[in-house]
Amino acid sequence: MMIEINLLPDELKKSKTPSGGLGKPDVKTLLYIVPVVIGILLVTHIFLAATSVFKNLSLASLNKKLSRLDPEKKKLEGFFKEYSVASAGASAATELLGGRVEWAQELNSISRALPAGVWLNELSFQDGILTLRGSVIAVNKEKEEVSIINKFISNLKKDKDFIAVFQGLELSSVNRRAIHSFEVSDFILTGREKTK
Repeated sequence: MMIEINLLPDELKKSKTPSGGLGKPDVKTLLYIVPVVIGILLVTHIFLAATSVFKNLSLASLNKKLSRLDPEKKKLEGFFKEYSVASAGASAATELLGGRVEWAQELNSISRALPAGVWLNELSFQDGILTLRGSVIAVNKEKEEVSIINKFISNLKKDKDFIAVFQGLELSSVNRRAIHSFEVSDFILTGREKTK
């Protein structure tokens, strides 16, 4: 065995437990630290539980408000459905009115192209086919009806507004009949709508 002799004064001697280091905690320190840690954990758990309860109450309150708004939501959805139907109807009406303006222009073109002695009995437009049924009376000459009909066709073909919409205007048939002492020729003209 070896004996160690330390002749330094007590203030300069190295202590067996290092200062500032963690040595073995004594029981007295543990008695203070453990309740503080347990207290902090308890307060944290209570805070988290209270927060959770508060959030659940808020969620339940919002769900009640939302369920109270369901009838209004259904009314609003119904309104939007009616609005979309009405909007579709309005756009169809607008389109129809736009078409009406175009027809007014076409009818004006037909009216301008009519020579004297020609009148129209029927105008129809179906499946892209325009049909004009009319009659012509010639007072002077017997064969004059056909030339008047040809003049009407020629006038329509020269009209830029009419030709912009219709093509292939042709004479389909001519039937002669007598009314009192006059010869009347009934005719049918057909034309196709130009594809856009």
